[in-house]
Amino acid sequence: MTPFANQSPDRFLPGSIPGDRLLTPCLSIDLVTARENIDRVLEAIGDPSCWRPHLKTTKLPAIWSLLLEAGVERFKCATTREMAVLLELAPDADILLAHHLAPATGDRLARLAETFPEARLSALVETVEAVEALPPSIGAFVDVDPGMHRSGIPVTDMARISAVTEACGPRWRGIHYYDGHLRDEDESSRRARAHAGYDRLLEIDAALGGASELITSGTPTFLHALTHARLAGTLRHAVSPGTVVLHDLVSQRLEEVARLGLRPAAVVLAHVVSRPGEDLVTLNAGHKAISVDSGDPCCLALGHETLLPLHPSEEHLPVRVLEGPRPEPGTLLALVPQHVCPTVNLARHALLVNGPDEDAVIVPVAAGGHEPTLPGSA
Repeated sequence: MTPFANQSPDRFLPGSIPGDRLLTPCLSIDLVTARENIDRVLEAIGDPSCWRPHLKTTKLPAIWSLLLEAGVERFKCATTREMAVLLELAPDADILLAHHLAPATGDRLARLAETFPEARLSALVETVEAVEALPPSIGAFVDVDPGMHRSGIPVTDMARISAVTEACGPRWRGIHYYDGHLRDEDESSRRARAHAGYDRLLEIDAALGGASELITSGTPTFLHALTHARLAGTLRHAVSPGTVVLHDLVSQRLEEVARLGLRPAAVVLAHVVSRPGEDLVTLNAGHKAISVDSGDPCCLALGHETLLPLHPSEEHLPVRVLEGPRPEPGTLLALVPQHVCPTVNLARHALLVNGPDEDAVIVPVAAGGHEPTLPGSA
């Protein structure tokens, strides 16, 4: 059975806006489901202080408010825009910019630290030079590469890890260890490889004298980090999945994540606008509305198991009807993305639905994109 085949799209459709009056494509977020997902993740993690969710998925203060209400106090972000928007909502937040700094980014972090003096801001470092360039008000997490080869110090280079940590001095906040490459194997293989990596991480930690915080694991491995004998129950250890708040098809294919019972909390609403063939319909949502980075099909029509999305163009999504009648023009469908993170970032606005008894609201995706800059400004 197709994932989520038995789920109704109705929770994404606002009663206050008739489907034929809804401009599409439209990113719709079910806040009730987002709350439920947060609760399920926290039940698995056990303590809000052990979750440092990555905000690159959600981009919306309305979602971040749900995390704050649930007791989450520490966050990761990918951009200074995300950081700035969160600080307006939570001026005393603990936020790691989980990215290495371009030249002007340090100045921007320093300005944010001045504007929000109660916040605890930090960034990743992987060289002594990066530590020296970091503003004095910004903390540092030493980025260790467990084999993803995207950034960080190779896990085997203990001399460099030690040198960078020593250069941090009192600003050293801990170790960042993102094993996002462990996603394609079966569950037992992921667990074995993840645990072997955490063994090595703890050896590094011991050699450094013990970090205040160890940050590991996104969505593919966070449940395995929670079962590692020497990490489980350790409050200085935080996992950092972000996709789990809204959930998507890629995450649902991970057996251990699927068992949490998460449901998609974000869809792209689209209308049938054409019927170009006997077994084809076309929707008005292409790859400018739904991310295609995870391949075809880029999405699933919620509650319509017999519809197979084909490769989209910029504004059109052809769909093959595997059996049964073709949907009529004007039919509204709810599309669950394969990869929700970039899909949210494609939208300028989102429709927030908070149950059948409350009016839906339309809000900007406030933390989408990147901050503009001008010469000489930060």
